Amino acid sequence: MKNYRDGKGECLSFNDRPTAIYSFLMKVIQITTVLIVTLSTCIYASGRAQPVTLDVKKGTLKQVFNEIKEQGDYYFLYNERLIEGRSVVNFIVVNENIEKVMEKLLANSTLDFSIRGKNVTVFERKDTRNNVHNDRNLATKQQTAIAGRVTDANNTPLAGVSVSLQGTRAGTVTDESGDFSILNNSGAKIIVFSMLGYVTKQLEIGTGRLNVVLEEESTTLDDVVVVGYTSVKKSALTSSVVTLQSEEITGNVTPDLGAMLQGKVAGLTVTNNTGQPGTPANIIVRGVGTITAGQSPLYVVDGIPGGSYNPNDVETITVLKDVGSTALYGADGANGVVVITTKHGRRNQAPVFTVRANSAITQPIWGRFKVADSKELYEFYESLEIPNFEAEYPRSLLDRDFDWLNETYHNGHAQEIYATATGGTERTTYMVSLNHYNQAGSLDHTFFKRTNARLNFTTQLASTLDLSVRMNMSENSRGEEWGHPVPEMAYRGFPWDLPFDENGVPIDIANTPVSEMEWHYANRQNPFHGQLYNYDKSGGSCWLPSARTGCSS
Repeated sequence: MKNYRDGKGECLSFNDRPTAIYSFLMKVIQITTVLIVTLSTCIYASGRAQPVTLDVKKGTLKQVFNEIKEQGDYYFLYNERLIEGRSVVNFIVVNENIEKVMEKLLANSTLDFSIRGKNVTVFERKDTRNNVHNDRNLATKQQTAIAGRVTDANNTPLAGVSVSLQGTRAGTVTDESGDFSILNNSGAKIIVFSMLGYVTKQLEIGTGRLNVVLEEESTTLDDVVVVGYTSVKKSALTSSVVTLQSEEITGNVTPDLGAMLQGKVAGLTVTNNTGQPGTPANIIVRGVGTITAGQSPLYVVDGIPGGSYNPNDVETITVLKDVGSTALYGADGANGVVVITTKHGRRNQAPVFTVRANSAITQPIWGRFKVADSKELYEFYESLEIPNFEAEYPRSLLDRDFDWLNETYHNGHAQEIYATATGGTERTTYMVSLNHYNQAGSLDHTFFKRTNARLNFTTQLASTLDLSVRMNMSENSRGEEWGHPVPEMAYRGFPWDLPFDENGVPIDIANTPVSEMEWHYANRQNPFHGQLYNYDKSGGSCWLPSARTGCSS
């Protein structure tokens, strides 16, 4: 017979002490049971606390259940008949627990739910009219079923139309026959019908079945797009094009069209390689297609390839992005085409005068870059343990601290004034504009000035013959930095070197003896002195007239 020891060290025998053995085994069973229950409770609580995030624009209730199942490994139990045909519109939750998600999801329905572990059971609500508390809720939220059919102007049923109650989350979609049914639990007054390609319609909720007719939203398809030498409707286009109106691009104070288009056309890359005033941005359509040849698109102004224009005179811009541009312009359009149509008057239009003035400030940007000041530079040189350091670099240098970066670059500014007059008679239209742009750069002696004048004139010579005259005059001037000594010293100049005398006049360091003026930078040249005599100025004028005749209908 085997003996066992109890907690006091005494030997126990099954034959001698059965009661003690039984008591010992029961304690083991009780402890094991407590551990199992505690572990199960922790696992259950952990599973229930797992958050759920949903963003459902339009879908069915079953699809939402499947999405919740994928996120939290929940299992849904329900009768297919209960959820058949139930839709969910604009349902959004972020990091909510499963109880809150189900409450919001089924709030405006006749369904209820229960959760046990990872199992979610969905069932139809019980009749609680005998319950006083629920009677009060039902009195304030009278349930009304709204049903009807949605068709187009030809009485053809429309499937997939979004039907929603304004101000609520309740919604559904029409079936293949155009029929719909939705429960109004919240007392909404307006029902909304929407579908892509059709005008959104709102109706007051009344009694009886609704018969709704949606009208096609055809304005975008009837817009005229200028593509090269002709104009076509959007509905007839097979090419990849983007059209912008003048209001979309003239919000910036800039003389460059590329800067106006930046961020407004998909597939269009606009880069600025320099901050020089008046320098046009580089425009690349559909990426780089060649290494050796040019990458800029072809500009067509009022039907003239390479024509001149003022960005403020632009009425529409059409960017041709696919190979269709090559078919119109051959190899010149291989990098894409930017078609520009300038403004013009309208027939029988009273004179309209417009004056606009804009101004802007430009700031140099260095990011987190910071140059060393006099003290920081001195401590660095001192740490190098240079022989005879005190003799070469006396501590009196700490009294000198010239900020080369901020003295070289400063805020620039730009001003623009634009005036235009448009109008027309029964046979004639006209547009006259005048524009002046003046920009001062962030470096001294850098600037850009431009004056533009344009005349667009069209007259009807005969019942089927028009004459169109376009004239554009432009005069500009610009100043640029000669070489790079000034920008170079902005980053490499020593704070111990003082380029100006006590009167603020640049010192001619190159012709000043070393004994009279210390200069620690390797190149003994003062760029501010050289800047007085070395800079570039350029400019010119351009006059581009054109005339053409065409048949009018």
